[in-house]
Amino acid sequence: MKAMILAAGLGSRLAALTATTPKCLIDINGTPMLQLVAENLARAGVQQVIINLHHHAEQVRAYASTVLVDYFSKVEFSFEPELLGTGGGLKAAAPFFTDQDNFLLVNADIYCSYDLSNLVKPLIEDKSKMGCLAVMERVDSSYLEFDAEGNFCGWLKAANQAKAKTNRIRAFCGLQALSTKIFDYLIQQPEKSFSIIDTYMRAYQGGGRIIAEDIGEQAWYDMGTFEELERLRGYISKRSK
Repeated sequence: MKAMILAAGLGSRLAALTATTPKCLIDINGTPMLQLVAENLARAGVQQVIINLHHHAEQVRAYASTVLVDYFSKVEFSFEPELLGTGGGLKAAAPFFTDQDNFLLVNADIYCSYDLSNLVKPLIEDKSKMGCLAVMERVDSSYLEFDAEGNFCGWLKAANQAKAKTNRIRAFCGLQALSTKIFDYLIQQPEKSFSIIDTYMRAYQGGGRIIAEDIGEQAWYDMGTFEELERLRGYISKRSK
């Protein structure tokens, strides 16, 4: 199985650290975040990865080329001179996945104890499904919406929760499994840089089925802020005792 790690972001909310270090290489109790992500992907059965690069690209490339090769048989890179967003970044990396039916797409700044192979299983069992998104119940600035059949059907800001067409809204976890059929919709996006959620909306409008996988009480941390970074370090410290 293959995966893409999204590691191009600026990490602007951690500017004191990311001015000299890419966010994905910030230290988590002696281990760079990117290595924690790689370990989780390897446990899920991923054998080859592609990493998108932009901010401090050469640092990420050098680290991944020497360390991540211990986890994967192939490590490739997709350099973005300009940030392309999740959707644009995946679209640029499309040739890497031509020999796959399904793959994982994960953010490099997300730590999760969940077994990511569970996201792929629904796509293998039912080929009509184009994606499986890890979600959970938590307070967030925006939410994904799912219809009565469990299919993704919309996206809304937290302030607009009352406008949900259904009662099922969940916060997205930045982890997903996708069928390569998603590229049929990615190529329809006219913009160079765009969110993957835009593509999910296009797929939904075209009859594509993208479902949710609620990860429940699994440990989940987005190290995008100093507070969350310290919470993650605390969790890893307790886990290792």
